[in-house]
Amino acid sequence: MKNKLIKIIFIAILSIFGWSNSLKSQTLATGAGFSLYVCDNGTVNSWGREFEGQLGRPFTDYWNPYPNSIPGLSNVSAVAAGLNHSLALKGDGTVWTWGKEDACFLTNNVKPGPVEPEQAIGLSNIIAIAAGETHSLALKSDGTVWAAGRNTFGQLGNGTFVSSNTAEQVNGLTNIVKIDAGHDHNIALKNDGTVWTWGWNGFGGLGNGTTANLNTPIQVIGLQNVVDISASKKCSYALKNDGTVWEW
Repeated sequence: MKNKLIKIIFIAILSIFGWSNSLKSQTLATGAGFSLYVCDNGTVNSWGREFEGQLGRPFTDYWNPYPNSIPGLSNVSAVAAGLNHSLALKGDGTVWTWGKEDACFLTNNVKPGPVEPEQAIGLSNIIAIAAGETHSLALKSDGTVWAAGRNTFGQLGNGTFVSSNTAEQVNGLTNIVKIDAGHDHNIALKNDGTVWTWGWNGFGGLGNGTTANLNTPIQVIGLQNVVDISASKKCSYALKNDGTVWEW
């Protein structure tokens, strides 16, 4: 209980300062000024800034300093938080979303964005989720990756720069075992230990030797035997099976 309290306090501090996606955990997530936490019973608590409905509750105030349960969510195994939108993955493989509508997967009531969680249309057998600043990712059990939201920098990975709320398959990715999202770029790990990236590349976060944005995934140069990955605001990281950490 003490360790959980420490984690909650730490993530709340990060959230206050707006360090989006600072903690990469299935049960904890921070957006820009708000936080999500999966409880032991599968429900989700949220607190912080509420301007776009990202807390998942009907508006009562624009700032909620104390954790409160989100109505209608149960059996949740993972959460993810973007700038102003939220995602939850249930144990049955469905994805639920709420908050800023142009960053979410399509639901039955996408405009205006859902204030309370709604099930994403067209997504099933999902095993992992990730949220960028204004886009969303989902990994299916068959190793394919699906994306929705803004696509200004190609972060949907579908070969275009056209934004879409409809879940669309990321081009050319198979056998993926892990995903993560930075602000406007993404990173994926294949079961062969290779790493793939796409989206915004202004500081070289895609790891392909250039700073050009890409709307389809590309393999990171010279990386093999990777066992874990992470993406921060503008950088990417990989952990190899020899215990070394690589970043770009």
